[in-house]
Amino acid sequence: MKKKERIQAAMRHEKVDRIPWTIYKGMLAWGEAEYNLRNEGLTPVFQGFPITTVEFSNVDMVETQTYTTGSNGKSGKNTITRKFKTKVGEVTSKYDFLNKDIPAPGDWVLRYGSGIDQEALSWWTEHPFKSEADYKTLEFIYSDINYIDNSASFSYTEKIIGDEGFVMAYVGKSPFQVMVSELMGLEACYFELLSNPKKFRSLYELLCEKMKERYIIAANSPAEVIWAPENLTSFVTPPPIFKEFCMPFYEEVADIIHKKGKLFAVHYDGLLKNLLGLISETPIDVIEAITPKPMGDVTVEELRKAWPDKVIWINFPQTLLATYTIEMIEEYTTNMLNSISPASGFMIGNTENFPLDTWGKVYQGIGNAIDKFKV
Repeated sequence: MKKKERIQAAMRHEKVDRIPWTIYKGMLAWGEAEYNLRNEGLTPVFQGFPITTVEFSNVDMVETQTYTTGSNGKSGKNTITRKFKTKVGEVTSKYDFLNKDIPAPGDWVLRYGSGIDQEALSWWTEHPFKSEADYKTLEFIYSDINYIDNSASFSYTEKIIGDEGFVMAYVGKSPFQVMVSELMGLEACYFELLSNPKKFRSLYELLCEKMKERYIIAANSPAEVIWAPENLTSFVTPPPIFKEFCMPFYEEVADIIHKKGKLFAVHYDGLLKNLLGLISETPIDVIEAITPKPMGDVTVEELRKAWPDKVIWINFPQTLLATYTIEMIEEYTTNMLNSISPASGFMIGNTENFPLDTWGKVYQGIGNAIDKFKV
């Protein structure tokens, strides 16, 4: 099978000739090791292709970027400040990311001109929401969003990549995940939910309605898989919150997606043991980037038992890539594959940073185990 065909088959629980093995395009370190591993089946995935862009009619965005050097003059941090100005008020957010001599895979900032959806800037040092007055401004901003179909660019990218990789349509986080991670931060989010529930839920409902517009565009696009970067962990989104805020939204948008024959994938990369039962009740098709033990709190065997009908697309624990030998990596991968039954609907992914100096060798351990495994 070709690389793209293999992923497509696994996504549909169909038979594959070998377990699909993927890596985020932005993590792939160009060079000899990359060339050899791709020839052995490692498949780049463009998980974050923006299926929409954003335009505002009544919101101005002022953006500045500064660089601060470290003590040696070679390392330090970049600070990006974004200010959104409206006729009802303004909000400001800041992000920091390291600037190093030799960047590790993933140390980059994607910019799609996506306005308030500041998804690629994840190292927040200041969230837009700071006081009750900001509800009015944020509601104005989200009401003013106009999502623009970016399907033509998506199709062009797929054509260029061909069978060498796989592209998914990015639709952003679900409303609650946006509020907790992008707009408010953990402490302010839960404080507002308890102390100001009416305004909190009003903003939440507005986000739900606006984000469904994005899903409608995605469902009508050429994309086969619609991908939401939830970054879910049960410590931040515990079962009661997941049940009240996440599950109803998933139901609505999955219905939009499934009516068009598309698959719904979510990026769940945290500790999920306490959410396994509730996740099984959702209409999500693909759980992507879930990290098994020893980094996560579940094994692949437990995942398969909890989610027999879902595609399980793991993130290979990067702590093992940093500390294990090639033989140990192969043994771990072999044991993991042997614990999966059935083998259909299972993929191994690499979604986190890894040590550049040894990655070619330790990744070979994953490839060796996949080569020997009989699907």
